[in-house]
Amino acid sequence: MRSWILGAATVSAAIVAAALGASAVSSSGGVTSRAAKPAVSSAASPSAPVPPFTKDFFGMAMGADLTLLPDVQFDKELNTMNKIGVHWVRASIPWSLVEPHGPVADEEDWILIDRLVQTVQAEGMQLIGIIDSPPIWAGDAVPPVSGCPLVPPFKLDAYATFAAEVAQRYTSSALSVLEIENSPNLTGAWPTPDPCAYTYLLKHTYSAIKAVDPGILVLNGGVGGTRNNNGNIAGSAWMSALYAKGAKGSFDALSFHPYSYPCSPSEGCTGRTWDDLPKVRQTMVANGDSAKKIWITEFGSPTGGVPSDGHVTEARQSSIMVDAMKQWIAVAWHGPFFVFEFRDFGTEPADKSDWFGLVSNDYKHKKPAYFAYQYEATGKGVPPA
Repeated sequence: MRSWILGAATVSAAIVAAALGASAVSSSGGVTSRAAKPAVSSAASPSAPVPPFTKDFFGMAMGADLTLLPDVQFDKELNTMNKIGVHWVRASIPWSLVEPHGPVADEEDWILIDRLVQTVQAEGMQLIGIIDSPPIWAGDAVPPVSGCPLVPPFKLDAYATFAAEVAQRYTSSALSVLEIENSPNLTGAWPTPDPCAYTYLLKHTYSAIKAVDPGILVLNGGVGGTRNNNGNIAGSAWMSALYAKGAKGSFDALSFHPYSYPCSPSEGCTGRTWDDLPKVRQTMVANGDSAKKIWITEFGSPTGGVPSDGHVTEARQSSIMVDAMKQWIAVAWHGPFFVFEFRDFGTEPADKSDWFGLVSNDYKHKKPAYFAYQYEATGKGVPPA
């Protein structure tokens, strides 16, 4: 939903060290890694999802807002997600954070990514890392891609090289899935989305990752949106264009963001991204990819905003989420289901993007969707109304 792009100010070692508090700064100016804390909740309180759900169905879509949290808050969020049954954690691996000045080994700063990978693994969950946020240097003197109409906004081969470095550093034993950007069909990191150049990026990055560790699954950057407007390309049209450009064979599962609010999927409201799922599936089948699953890597509803922006009540947020889960688990080609997001991003009453969380920004209020998610994923608590 949100475009996770980091500014240059977020990448200095001093700022990172200040945010972490307990982490140490090395003599070379980098930040040393800390040991991940062991999970404390799983063994003490065994649980099982409510049928027909399975444990590996449940995910949580986060982003840079998780990766950059101070230690205490970071630990709190991951441990709580574990307790409510989250199996997959989808979070950002910001390229600009690791290589702010270029691909120079002794200047790379992996402290926050090490913490993310180690802690998710220690909690017994699995990580989807979104490689995003190209550094400023990657946007200088960008070469064109042969046969593509636009010059991409950053160096695509350098991105692929960095993705391979991520795969080599962590391997499939700790990092299950890598996702090639977030929402590349919407204006953001790509001021003008370009399926031609993105297909080049997807193909070369896929090959680079698989050459290092074939066990790491690769997803296309999650797509959504139902309209071709303001430079955006609708998700179903985007996937058709990727296949037309030769993207088949360059992703292991298809990442999609089928938001439906203020409707629930079973109500069949028109004009919502959920309605594009059959179109996307038809495109996959027509291109010989019927064996691949679709992963819903973002789904949610905002509980705040202004009139006519589609936001819903907290009770409605919960019922839409549960309805979507039940609709999705019944589809033969379903993959995991990721709720966006665990905690409200902010508190601005008029900005609906601040209100997608299952808990409030200050953690003091748990919305009904929090308890509904916990029940379906663990069997604990009271069934949702």
